[in-house]
Formats: sequence, C-alpha cells, structure tokens
Amino acid sequence: MAKENARAAAKIALAEMPKSFEEFSGPALAVLGDSSFHCDGYQLTSRQLFSNYEGASAAFTADLGPKTRGADLSISFPKPFAFDNRLALLDGFAIDALSLNKDGQASLQCSLNETLHGVPGLTAGVTTDSVSQDLTYWKSLEVDALGDTVFNFQTTQSAPADVTAAWIYGGLAGSPFMNQFMGYCVIGTRFNGTSTWCPDVGLSTRAGQFFTSLVAEKKFSELKGSALVNVTDDISVAASCQLGGKDSGTWAAGGWAALSKKTSANAKLESSNNLSLTVKQEITKGTSFLAGCRYNIKTGDSGFGARFCVE
Repeated sequence: MAKENARAAAKIALAEMPKSFEEFSGPALAVLGDSSFHCDGYQLTSRQLFSNYEGASAAFTADLGPKTRGADLSISFPKPFAFDNRLALLDGFAIDALSLNKDGQASLQCSLNETLHGVPGLTAGVTTDSVSQDLTYWKSLEVDALGDTVFNFQTTQSAPADVTAAWIYGGLAGSPFMNQFMGYCVIGTRFNGTSTWCPDVGLSTRAGQFFTSLVAEKKFSELKGSALVNVTDDISVAASCQLGGKDSGTWAAGGWAALSKKTSANAKLESSNNLSLTVKQEITKGTSFLAGCRYNIKTGDSGFGARFCVE
C-alpha cells in the first residue's frame, strides 16, 4: 500500500513540475491566481471535445456584462493531424491551436515534432497573433538523458536577435527504503534578448505538503516568491509577494477549501486591500457554476460576478 501511495504522489508531482519559466509558481497560483476567482461581470465558458478526433477540443468564452460584452473562441489539437501515405512527409506536423477573440483578432499556432524531423524530444513551431504578422518562432527540447530537462527558445519575426532562451532541470526525491515519495526540486535560468547577459533564475521545490518558489528577474532587481501548504486534503493556504520593480511590496495571501464533495471556495486578501471570495459548485460532471464577490477594505469599492462552465 505504501508503495502504491508513493507512486500515486510521484505521478501527481510529475504533472505539477514546471515545464516553463511561467509555471514556477503554479501550485500557489492555483489558489491565488485570477483564474480561480470571478468577482466582476458575468461569463459563460464551454469546452467541448471533438468525438471524431480524440482529445481535440474547442473552447468558447462569452462575456455577458454590459461593459465587456463579447466572445472568444479557440480550437486546440492534442496531437498532429494524421496524413495518408501520399503526404507521409508531413506526418508530425500539427496545428496546435486556432483562436479568435472578441476584438476580431485571430492567432494560429503550428508545430513540428520528432516524427517529422527525427530529433528526439524536439518540438519546433511558430505562433502568430494576427495570422500574417507578429510571428513568434519557438523551440522546446526535452532531454531524457539529462534527467527531466527542458530547453525553450523563442524569438520574433520583427526582432530575431532578441532571443529568449530558458533551461529548466528538475527531479523527484524519494526514500527507496520506506517506499515514500518526498518531493521534487526544479531549477531554471532564462536569458532575455541580447541587451543583458544576466539571466533570470528560478527555483521551485515541493517537500510533502509544503511548496515554495523563488524567481529573480531583471539582474536580480526583482524577487518574486510564493509558498503553499496543504494543511489537509481539503484545505490549502498560500501566499505570494514581490520585492523590487514597479510592483514592489505587493503581496497576496489566501486559501482554498473543499466545503463538500462538489463545493469548494477560494479566498484571498491582497496588498491593494481587496478581499475576494469565490465559491465553485459542481452541478454535474463537467458542468460547474462559480459565484464571487470582492470588497476593498480601504475604499469600500465592491463587485460581484458569476461564471457558468460547461465541458
């Protein structure tokens, strides 16, 4: 039983481990992030799988408020399209996502994987924010021989010399004698263009129910830290803060709690004096309803919002 529990915990940790620099604070953001709250306006979201193409999905978001009325649409594909033998050379080419927002702007993301170019672990692609311009070229390389290692490279058509390159390395920790999973540690560096050779540095660790992360950016002049504690299986508390930069001194603290099998709540207090609360109710499998409110302790400003989600 202990071995099975350790394997289950390790599997969850592997999914949680960051694969990009933006994911270093992931577990804490799951509690404090804006995606967990909806305290202004009314929104309808839907995500549907394509029955004739396993795993592909279409996501639709509609803002129903009087000031933010509009809709966003995105279509994503989990794997490359399958081509017949006449187009075998294109096997490994994927249209990953197609999006259209309420302002009429479309974006397209395409990629090539190792099936096409033969380099193990390498995925290369291009993303455009307006179909024919603002192209972003990117590469992602996962190297199993070096452990759980990911290299990410990105540049744009308008400024090809301003390359963003990130290296992320991580590993799991456990006790082979006690068949116990203990946690993970992930480190990363990121170079932003040629204007500076001082990289951003990040550290993300998980030890049992404790999670911490620290990211240093802009020549170590900005420090962003976050922490999370899983008090029980039904309660988590988290905090984040920033030192340096234009948002220096900002912080947030809050928690998540499972009120019942189908009901959960997120609450947080921010340095802006905003107190936010959102309750999520699962109606049926894949269908949920969120309702939230916020109140500024200093100014008295308040807001209310709701979101209906169908998957």
